[in-house]
Amino acid sequence: MNRMSLTSTLIVSYRRSWQTEYLISLSIFNMVVMPFQSQRSEYRQQFLPEVDHRLAVWQAYLNCVNAFQGIDMVGASEQGSSLNISRTTQERFVYCLGVLDSLVHEDKDEEFNKDSPTSLADLIDTYPANEVGRFEKFSEYFRYWTRIDVLMRRQGFYTTRKNVSYL
Repeated sequence: MNRMSLTSTLIVSYRRSWQTEYLISLSIFNMVVMPFQSQRSEYRQQFLPEVDHRLAVWQAYLNCVNAFQGIDMVGASEQGSSLNISRTTQERFVYCLGVLDSLVHEDKDEEFNKDSPTSLADLIDTYPANEVGRFEKFSEYFRYWTRIDVLMRRQGFYTTRKNVSYL
């Protein structure tokens, strides 16, 4: 019965009892492998932040707010004439709103679900983007954004800290 592990086969070249081999492999494991495992866990703890659901919702909310900071450049030319358009992109806002919608999906209450649409996917099916990425009734997307904002207020997402003034 040979119970030698891979680490002990490299070091132990002559026959020993399995108890001795086990102790040797255990000591080698503790000297060689364990320090790296503890370093790896410290490394992970150091660089991986703890992300909770509220932080993810907040980031998605900020992405919606900041969606219009980028400018979409469109250019076309045909037989000597050209057309260049600079505008903010509607698609970016809608996609960021989709991420926010998916994050607050489980928090939607009966009051939110009594109005239609109940999800952004339904709204996109009703009012899809055209071939250049513009939405025909873009105001409906802002109404949906407002409904999500009201839902977040109702669910207690926003907190108001009252600072005492000493003046």
